[in-house]
Amino acid sequence: MKKITFFFILCFFFVTGFANAEQRDEYLGIKAGYMTVDTDVAGENFSDIPIASLVYGFGITKDFAAEFELGYQLDGGDLSGVGSSGGINISTTAIYGVYRFWPKDDVFLKVKAGALREDKKVVIFMPFAPSVNGTEEVTEVGFSAGVSLGKMFSDSFSGEVGYTMVDEDIDSLNVGINYHF
Repeated sequence: MKKITFFFILCFFFVTGFANAEQRDEYLGIKAGYMTVDTDVAGENFSDIPIASLVYGFGITKDFAAEFELGYQLDGGDLSGVGSSGGINISTTAIYGVYRFWPKDDVFLKVKAGALREDKKVVIFMPFAPSVNGTEEVTEVGFSAGVSLGKMFSDSFSGEVGYTMVDEDIDSLNVGINYHF
């Protein structure tokens, strides 16, 4: 786990090291939204998961940036049905390369892709399917990508509405605000 965290930090500083101090656009942001988990456990699905994320972005040019994102589950992720109970808890750490396309001076389309670490804990209790019962903790590292539509409200503030593919069975829809400095 320490090697993976070190890898993310090393990649982030490597990417941001190429930025020119005169052109850089650093920003801090907060996002809120929902994750949907498309995993079927014995015929039952998990409820949507409300999430909050912290974002640090570092503009390399006006169009290219690197982003570091930490995502936390706020609630939800319950598994409930006839005779079943349990839940899922998810947190994410990601580093993205970002491209921003500016069709207007204050509106942008953002495409991001990168590496994401997902820490997942699943608890399941089904009295009628005891072979499914248990707790599983999984850490996965893989590819993640997303797209956002954003607007610059001023030189210091922007807002975004976005979609992120966390992994093959988890998607996220969110809205966020960034402070640029």
